Amino acid sequence: MGSFQTNILIFRRLIKIISPQRLGNIFQLIISYVISTVLKRPYLIGMPWSLTIEPTNTCNLNCPECPTGTKGLSRPKGCIDPDLFQKIIEETRNNAFFLNLYFQGEPFLHKKLINLITIASQNRLFTSCATNAHFINEELVKEIVSSGLDHLIISFDGTTQEVYEKYRIGGDFEKVNNAIRLLVEEKDKHHKKYPIIILQFLILKHNVHQIQDAKKVAKKLGVDKLVFKTAQLYDLNSNNTYLPDNQLYTRYHKLQDGTLKLKTPQKNSCWKSWSSCVITWDGRVVPCCFDKDAAHSFGNLNEKSIREIIFSPNSKEFKNGILQNRKGIDICSNCTERGNLWI
Repeated sequence: MGSFQTNILIFRRLIKIISPQRLGNIFQLIISYVISTVLKRPYLIGMPWSLTIEPTNTCNLNCPECPTGTKGLSRPKGCIDPDLFQKIIEETRNNAFFLNLYFQGEPFLHKKLINLITIASQNRLFTSCATNAHFINEELVKEIVSSGLDHLIISFDGTTQEVYEKYRIGGDFEKVNNAIRLLVEEKDKHHKKYPIIILQFLILKHNVHQIQDAKKVAKKLGVDKLVFKTAQLYDLNSNNTYLPDNQLYTRYHKLQDGTLKLKTPQKNSCWKSWSSCVITWDGRVVPCCFDKDAAHSFGNLNEKSIREIIFSPNSKEFKNGILQNRKGIDICSNCTERGNLWI
């Protein structure tokens, strides 16, 4: 299946779950964002239509450009309490309709992840999850396919064990390959179109030569789509061992002093800061997925409602910083978000 067919499946699902209230909320967000960018001060109406909720920030792999994999996160490790998850869904379901069930960590390490997915699905949320697929076995695929999950991204950064494990340190390529096969077979067996299975190939210096092989493997496995993604690097020097030599496969320019700079020009605006938010496993609401350590938390959902936090002074202060000097915000310095109004 190609991009067009995959997009049609996503569109069909969204049509089924959209509601007048959710559409009205999007309209409010757009008005809020446009006024804010014109006036250069935050004007907030509407709630985020897209949520990211972190099931857990623990992981079984040790990927070298991931703060979880390198043990670089300073915040506590843990798994989200299902009661807190239920609270979040109840407070957001009238406005939000898109849910990412991943942030830091491997989601399937949460023992009740399937229950979380089912709760989201029952509340008519388009639910997406990303995984390294090491815990997906014959029993779990049955639960995944019947859970109501709409979209599943599987990290697939090589077509051989030797190449795969150079970045997915501690990973087992055959486990991933087998998990994908089981998922496709289970969907076919029950004539299911969901979850849409996406293989995500992170382009790195050591796996560029396998791009064509990845296309062949994806076709053979029968997944819905293969996506190639450039890597976010934390060590911004030209000697980074994971930086591809071909500039087509990197999001950075090499400068004369040997450092790296994002190709994407940054404006003093960011649509995602108005339209979405990230919630850590312990209830902290942060601006986006670049705030890995929750350094810019707006508040905690164990103490306040999502509405109170979104309209809080902390939230407004952060958004004002974006409008005045986005480059001055640490988590924005390595971000590829252009600031355009994308829905």
